[in-house]
Amino acid sequence: MGFYLVVMMKILVIDDDSSINETLTELLEDEGQEIVSAFDGVQGLKCFNAESPDLVITDLIMPN
Repeated sequence: MGFYLVVMMKILVIDDDSSINETLTELLEDEGQEIVSAFDGVQGLKCFNAESPDLVITDLIMPN
């Protein structure tokens, strides 16, 4: 019988590919995480400043 601690984090996912963005968001939400999504660099920076996420997962090559 095991015991583990689940830590809920606010995670910002930034990717211009909507299928990747939506897949990551869905998988992380299924694990109990709070997700904020952005689809370009400008929107990602705005979300980062507004939401103060614990973790950012980002694509490196995107518009804006």
